Amino acid sequence: METETVTEGGENRYVLTLPKAVKHPKLTLKRGIAALESPLIAWCKSVLEGGLAKTVTPKLLHVFLLDEKGEALRAWSFESAYPVHWEVEAFNSTKNEVAVERITLSYAFSTRVV
Repeated sequence: METETVTEGGENRYVLTLPKAVKHPKLTLKRGIAALESPLIAWCKSVLEGGLAKTVTPKLLHVFLLDEKGEALRAWSFESAYPVHWEVEAFNSTKNEVAVERITLSYAFSTRVV
């Protein structure tokens, strides 16, 4: 939460600190490379490779933390989300690692659902 300091006229013993607004960090999703048919990937391509020729359409995004059985342990809802960065980590043929893609999204606010 951002705050603002205010000096009250005639009162020199303290300075008031008032809340201004909540500022959210960007949401970063990391996972193995997804298929191009993925709705998330299609949306990212449309927004980030469109050159702003099309209107950016923010969406309601749900993120789930799953257990080993695939059941949701936690869930969050991100309102008015849209992608701002999309990258794939460098490929290295000498290492036995999974290629990871990273999608960074901006959003208005979030709520924990579960």
